[in-house]
Amino acid sequence: KTERARASCLARRACAAATTRASRALRFRPTHRIARALAGARRAEHRRPAWTSTSTCVCGRGGRVAMSTRAKTRSEAPSAAPPEDAASWTGGSLDSLAAWLRAHGVDPAAFASASNDAKSLSELAREVARGETSLVANEMHEDATKTKTRKLAERRVRVLRLLIRDAHGRVLIEARQEWSDGRVRERGTPLSEKLMRDEDWRDAAFRAVSEELGSCLVTNKTTDSFVDRRDDDDDACVSSSRLVTLDESSVTFSSKNRTSVSYPGLRCAYEFITVDAEVLGLPECDGRFVAGATTTTTKKENGDDEADAGEPSFTSTEINSDGTTLVATWVWREGYVVDDV
Repeated sequence: KTERARASCLARRACAAATTRASRALRFRPTHRIARALAGARRAEHRRPAWTSTSTCVCGRGGRVAMSTRAKTRSEAPSAAPPEDAASWTGGSLDSLAAWLRAHGVDPAAFASASNDAKSLSELAREVARGETSLVANEMHEDATKTKTRKLAERRVRVLRLLIRDAHGRVLIEARQEWSDGRVRERGTPLSEKLMRDEDWRDAAFRAVSEELGSCLVTNKTTDSFVDRRDDDDDACVSSSRLVTLDESSVTFSSKNRTSVSYPGLRCAYEFITVDAEVLGLPECDGRFVAGATTTTTKKENGDDEADAGEPSFTSTEINSDGTTLVATWVWREGYVVDDV
């Protein structure tokens, strides 16, 4: 009888021990899983909003585990706007540029389908990448009645215009541009150059002459250069290199808003800097240019009887960053007046 009582007691103790172990397992296993989940959440905290407020989960016999819930208690940086909703386009793929333009009232398909005066979408992207152009979404009137406004795409450009004059007071005008891919563009403007981001207009002047007229200048390559040789005590307000002299006393600043010729449908805000300049080494004119003509005739082709036909002209060649070649026809024009209207 005593043995049976002892065996029964041992059995009860074993059962109680097993129950205790099972209870502990049930109590702590969920806790461990929760702890591992919380550790993973902390490791990914830099990718998530702050985890701040807490609630309580009851496990086992009154066991309590704090669990975080998603709540914001501090100001967080706003998420990046989709490319098409951004206030400006600063770079990216051509698809993202096209989407941004369409979202702000411009059809990029018009660039390729317009006349030969139009440039391509990739050329606009290159302008932005080089810092020559900025694209912003500006609040403007959507229609002629000026009753509705919306954010429309606007191209902002700073343009330097050099009024290069000869001994007779005529101004050098770029009359026509012809690309190696067959495009032809009638210009009728003085030597103009888009300024790079934060570029001083004087530096842009020397760069413009070097890039657009450098191929045709008659220079002494051992001594002539486009280096700015201004003196610190330049009382004459003249900036010059051996080839270029700028009359800073003549500089004027103006602005103009209009729809772009290069990019049809895209509104443009131009800031013009206009200054008189003298350039040494320009070639003698070897032809006569007539507006609207498909070719420029030479002196020999004109003959003496047609000496007064057209304007005296010469050409320059420029190789663009995309590999195409640009041939520009330059003329000396009398009575040219800058028009910013």
